[in-house]
Amino acid sequence: MCGIRKLVADGGLDISKTNEPIPDPISGNHFSDQSMVRVPPEAHRKLAIQAAESGVSLHRSAGAKSSR
Repeated sequence: MCGIRKLVADGGLDISKTNEPIPDPISGNHFSDQSMVRVPPEAHRKLAIQAAESGVSLHRSAGAKSSR
């Protein structure tokens, strides 16, 4: 934690020296529950088969894999 605190403090000093605006934290952003990912047809086929074998939808399977 000490290293992270120092990094943030140093970044704050750099920003104040150059009069840059402090960026808004992304944690306050709203994120929708939708996203689109393009994959090659063979990868799509493989994911669809895995989802079917698991008894879940392709979207649910892909979402579970992406959250790991």
